[in-house]
Amino acid sequence: IQIRCDAPGSNFTEVTITKTASRRGASFISKHKLTKGMILYVVLPYSERDLVQLESRARVVRADAQGAEYEIGVAFLT
Repeated sequence: IQIRCDAPGSNFTEVTITKTASRRGASFISKHKLTKGMILYVVLPYSERDLVQLESRARVVRADAQGAEYEIGVAFLT
């Protein structure tokens, strides 16, 4: 999964591991501390080889510390 964040003070793009995914949302591991309510742009599935990658908007609904990383849950926005 690729995630992109444009929030003030948290502007980044990260390719990371998906834990779960469904039609309504996904969870993944991130090295960035995100907070509930933040809007992200998600590419799932993600492959560097794909010429066309469609981003979906998603809202952070869960952010749990897992050692030095975070497990993030997002809900896709329609």
